[in-house]
Amino acid sequence: MGLPDFLRDQVAKMSKNNLLASTKRTLLHEGPLNILENGKPTETYVFLFDDMILLTKQRKAQTHKKKSITSIPSENSPQPGTPVSRRKDAFIYTVHKPQLPLDRLDIMELDQQKATANGLKNAFVLIQMNRYQQVTAAYTLMSQEESTKSSWLSQLRGAKDKWMQMLRDERDNFQPSHRDAQRDRKRTL
Repeated sequence: MGLPDFLRDQVAKMSKNNLLASTKRTLLHEGPLNILENGKPTETYVFLFDDMILLTKQRKAQTHKKKSITSIPSENSPQPGTPVSRRKDAFIYTVHKPQLPLDRLDIMELDQQKATANGLKNAFVLIQMNRYQQVTAAYTLMSQEESTKSSWLSQLRGAKDKWMQMLRDERDNFQPSHRDAQRDRKRTL
């Protein structure tokens, strides 16, 4: 970051707060995938929530005191390098990439023959867009099995469709109808 040194600690504390604690967020799917980085596959553990995807690095937890993935209080985003542990499996998951909001995500399935010819077995691409529909990041993910890839694609598309519908419904509930707007204009004239 391009911050003066004296502000780094303050900004780091602000961004370390974790939005995983939201009681409205639901974990839909999770599992190991490989992410293509610098032309090489790297192991990653992916969490699909109802509103975002989180790409993490998995490592064995030490027997120290741990925080649960659901007990971290906050409203802000997890940052890369933020450790999150889950008690049930004794692993620590460190946020590897910034979270990917589903409403800013395109899911691209690769042609299997072309992908395999290029060394990308069972691969698909997640493309993150900004609010101006410009690509801000692209992540190529690969699974060990075709069935795992199909499951991930199905889960991702279903989650994105539901999230987008929820956002549309929420927006429609806050916008006055055309008839209400006309009535309000007549009252003010």
